[in-house]
Amino acid sequence: MAFGMNLGWNSLTQGARTIRAEEARRGHNIPWALTLRMARWPGSLTGGDYLRLVLEGMELGIYSYFLLPRDQPSVTRALELAAASRDCAFCLLLPREADARLALGSRLVSNNLLVGLDTAAPAWQEQANWLRAKRMPYLLYRHYAAAGDVEEILTGVWARQIMPWAGVAALLVAAPDAGDEAGAAVYRYAVESRLRQRYPTLMLDFYRDCLYADRCISGDGCFVGLLSDGTVTEYRGGCETPTDASFRRTPLGALLRRFVKTRQAG
Repeated sequence: MAFGMNLGWNSLTQGARTIRAEEARRGHNIPWALTLRMARWPGSLTGGDYLRLVLEGMELGIYSYFLLPRDQPSVTRALELAAASRDCAFCLLLPREADARLALGSRLVSNNLLVGLDTAAPAWQEQANWLRAKRMPYLLYRHYAAAGDVEEILTGVWARQIMPWAGVAALLVAAPDAGDEAGAAVYRYAVESRLRQRYPTLMLDFYRDCLYADRCISGDGCFVGLLSDGTVTEYRGGCETPTDASFRRTPLGALLRRFVKTRQAG
């Protein structure tokens, strides 16, 4: 499957080499992946904007992209972006309101795409069964914020609920108000689950494992995202936070100068 090849070779091998070389030359961080929050409204980025972003990202060694659309029109735009960028790996986290059978069923889905299902969505189990029948790889994800969310995760309640439909990964995504302490506890749980091989799938924390992968590549963790209007985000204080920078005004390479390196690889 192209997703695995693009992730393993284009992104984490060849792309990582480019990132290390470009970081040494430029003197600032370059993330191994970009997170794109997508929406279709008059002030949002266009399909052409996203394609330009990916082309600029590939020049810097970025071949992995997390797509977080909030409605069906932006799901369609995400699918079009993946189809137009065959050398990249895309993880598409479908919004809770979207049904994979409707969102993907009548469209040609590129094989460089991994689909994520929100386990708070209605009938997510039937959607997982449909993806399995279609031989489409998928992961399951959930957001967490309140104390009850964190307790369900740390006690294994959520994991036991999803294991009969487990995909390639189980992804835990901190909400903006989750707090750094809760995020740290969930990350410890995810790491311990992997080390102990507790589940027949890979337990991941979205933000902290993104940062971990980046540290493995170039020694200094860096998370970069974009809101649907082009605003750049960073990971600070345990959550994804908007900055005053925008992709509308500045090319990606120049935007990344603000992400100053604090540690070197090795």
